[in-house]
Amino acid sequence: MLTILLTVGATVVAGVTFVATLWAPVFGSKTVPQVLGSLTNRKSRAIPSPAGSDVSIKRYLAEVARTHTMLRFGDPTSSLQQTNAPDRLKLSDVYTPLSVGTEFVGQGGNTEPVTNQPARQHTLATDAVKQPEAHRVIVLGAPGAGKSTLIDVLAYALSVDRRCPVHVRLGDLDVARSTDWWHAVSEIETLATNTDLDRGELIASLHRKLVDGDAALYLDGLDEVSEEQTSQVIALVERLSVEFPKSQIIITCRSADFEQRNISLHLKYTRLRLMPFSVSDMIDYVDKWYNQLQKLQHVSDAQARKRNLQDALRNSVELSQLASTPLILNLMALVHMSDGELARSRAILYHRTVSHLLSDKPHWRRAYGSVTISQSELQPLAAHVAYQIHLKEVDNPARRHGLSFEEIEEIVAAKMGVQQAGNTTAYKRSRERIGSVVQRLVDSNGLMVMVSRGRFGFSHRSLQEFLTGLHILDLADVDLIRGFAGRAHWREPLILMAGYGGREGSATFFIATVIDALVNDAMADTHDGVRVAILTGEMLAEIGATTLRARSQGWVLDGRPDQSGPSTWDHVADLIRDASGRAELGERIELLRVLGRLGDPRIVQRDGNLVPVFDRMAYLPPTALDVGDDDPARPKPKSDLVETVPKRRLTFGAMHVPKYMVTNAEYERFIDDEGYEDRSLWREEGLRWLAEDPSFRDELEQKTKEWVVRDFGPELELGRYRLDDILSDAREMSRARLEPFYWRNQRYNQPTQPVVGVNMWEAMAYCAWLQRRLQREGVAAEQVEIRLPTEWEWERAARGAGRNAIFPWGSEQLTAKRAHTRAANLALDHAAPVGAFPDGQTDYNLFDIAGNAWEWTCSRAVPPSPEHDVNRNDVAGIVDVVVRGGSFFSDEPQSVRCGYRGIDLPQNVYFDVGFRPFIFNHRQEERSGAPRSESTGRTRGSGRYQP
Repeated sequence: MLTILLTVGATVVAGVTFVATLWAPVFGSKTVPQVLGSLTNRKSRAIPSPAGSDVSIKRYLAEVARTHTMLRFGDPTSSLQQTNAPDRLKLSDVYTPLSVGTEFVGQGGNTEPVTNQPARQHTLATDAVKQPEAHRVIVLGAPGAGKSTLIDVLAYALSVDRRCPVHVRLGDLDVARSTDWWHAVSEIETLATNTDLDRGELIASLHRKLVDGDAALYLDGLDEVSEEQTSQVIALVERLSVEFPKSQIIITCRSADFEQRNISLHLKYTRLRLMPFSVSDMIDYVDKWYNQLQKLQHVSDAQARKRNLQDALRNSVELSQLASTPLILNLMALVHMSDGELARSRAILYHRTVSHLLSDKPHWRRAYGSVTISQSELQPLAAHVAYQIHLKEVDNPARRHGLSFEEIEEIVAAKMGVQQAGNTTAYKRSRERIGSVVQRLVDSNGLMVMVSRGRFGFSHRSLQEFLTGLHILDLADVDLIRGFAGRAHWREPLILMAGYGGREGSATFFIATVIDALVNDAMADTHDGVRVAILTGEMLAEIGATTLRARSQGWVLDGRPDQSGPSTWDHVADLIRDASGRAELGERIELLRVLGRLGDPRIVQRDGNLVPVFDRMAYLPPTALDVGDDDPARPKPKSDLVETVPKRRLTFGAMHVPKYMVTNAEYERFIDDEGYEDRSLWREEGLRWLAEDPSFRDELEQKTKEWVVRDFGPELELGRYRLDDILSDAREMSRARLEPFYWRNQRYNQPTQPVVGVNMWEAMAYCAWLQRRLQREGVAAEQVEIRLPTEWEWERAARGAGRNAIFPWGSEQLTAKRAHTRAANLALDHAAPVGAFPDGQTDYNLFDIAGNAWEWTCSRAVPPSPEHDVNRNDVAGIVDVVVRGGSFFSDEPQSVRCGYRGIDLPQNVYFDVGFRPFIFNHRQEERSGAPRSESTGRTRGSGRYQP
């Protein structure tokens, strides 16, 4: 099987440098400088290449293996000239497997769709791309998530197996020449330039492999194509899909670009979303990194440094969140090896990385003759080159990625103020210095790399964007920034500009001036105005309130003494809040996400304290209403345990219900208050879980096995799920923790997203903590009970004012504006910030009770008929528990119906299950929603009074 790699993005976390056994078949005895020279139009002699397609393929495979085993940020164990060194740092030495959210699992086939399916847990990316559903797949991820690293791994594995990966770098694609897209395969162009290999013959051989189904096509960097040319590239992809129906096609793209450009509407590919590293992944990577450096005798105190970095990642939420991005973890390891300490901001980390890569002090750097080039001189020149490349990506319709050596020389000359002055000695010296500077940049051991034939660019887009932002900061031109602000291409550079500049006292005033100007621009009620509003919030959040105060720049938060209006911070927050009320759905979600980073006034007060609990609650008066769902059009239940008939008339006392599910900002208070350590808050099962009782773990695994076989038997028989994989996931999910399972995952841990990755016992402990805290503060009376709702209480809240409606908002059709479900096709692979779907609220102003995330109840999953009421609300032990409300990941779109009942095990944690605590003004042993005796009008066996 031949694999054509059309890689979308430039994410490379780690790779290996030139492998000696693969170098010789391609370039013979040539050194790296000689090859680089020939690719930049310097004279060199071509290596003879024997004729024949077999020889062509052999050389091609050797070149693929070489290019996909390179450390893009340099190999610190050797110099550039040591291409034949036998002991080098290789990708296989440090590669930590990437995982994906397998959205295609469970779709298709003849089995019934299921909710809360265990097979939706993360899967190794290398396994996911082998599934039949991945014949046409797009790999999505944030900047630095490892998209191109995955392509490197796949390509190298195929080349070693004597199969032919073809890696098309879309950033190199000249759309005007898209019929000859082979020019964007750098391995072909390199061989055609440096050997006498017949380019046409090689392309013909690869084309035959594609037609025969012996290939997979990896398109790398759809996000690197301009917005204007996206449709043309998608048309090319569709044409290739038809031309090569038997061969796999894999595309990579940044998630934000995929969503903002609405690519999902035009490209119906299976989506694999790269997941951030867990703490255990980080520890594993650092372990491999320093063990290999010790083996290569590069670091004398490798084990001590390893423990230092691992302890820092374990003990710092801020650092571990930063390191959850594979690229940044790679940079952390590189900088830590050199400096012995870490930065806590990505902008500062990028700055230290650039300084590290440009440094001439480490012994493994090459010498540059008698020319002395200081760091202070070199970095601004690198920033200017980055800026010019970024400009060309907008201005040049052909989008030729990178610059030639000569083009970089002219950019540097202009920056240094060197003008053409004939053959004077001074001019010659200046040109010599310029040549040395450019040579230093392109030989920076990882900052700049050859991105296509004879052209150089930055090894990772994030570094290019950071340096571009650094140059914009140096220009200090407010009007220039205002012109860039509404354009997606400049978003990251401007955010990184703020992140770096805002942490330098001398630049903070300029950043605040820029933001004030952008706020005024964003007041215009336009699409660009919303984009600019989002940008201003991102810029401030990138700096952070803590940093501003630490840098004595609190005036940004509090205003100046002579300032009559709101502070810069409050002005931005007000702007974003106002814009979210009028924005379209996608922009509203983005605005609320940014507002959460600044301090969402719905949840957090200006002083950082939470808004009082009862201000975040809705009061629901006593009532009687029908629960259940006997509509003939209702979804077929998976089993009798989640049946929705018969309908029943029940009575309910008064209750206070949170308008929103518990957010990460709220749950953080529970963690900070040592809620996990206070054993008095936990049920018996929760205590056994926290203690990692071996016998209890065995019980959990056995129950999981029984549950999966019972509820997913057909899927197991069809091979859609593998029992061993599910049990492995379950073991990982059920390990004891002192924080939610996804707490350090930036996809799920934003302040105003609902907290997810908590099991039922964690949710119950939070409720107990909240009750105790409010009672101690005198906010709640002693008889008040705060707990998870029974499933009937939850349904009473969802149905609102006693209506016999299908959905919480009524009986109107489910639409994307009413609830965040998979059917909405929002291309959003996580829960939205709470309250993002106002059209779906109940008549008591409860938000997201349909969709976004499932909600735990304290009811056992038993049939709804009265004879099962005796133990319905007894969830002691390891029993099936009812979850309600549906989620963004639910297979069944009708799971958002008021009467729909989901099922789960109490120990399970998912990225789409959270909770909301209900507050009752009655004694703890009582429950509402129980059948009421017709003769007495009292709840059977409870003696409950009505407040």
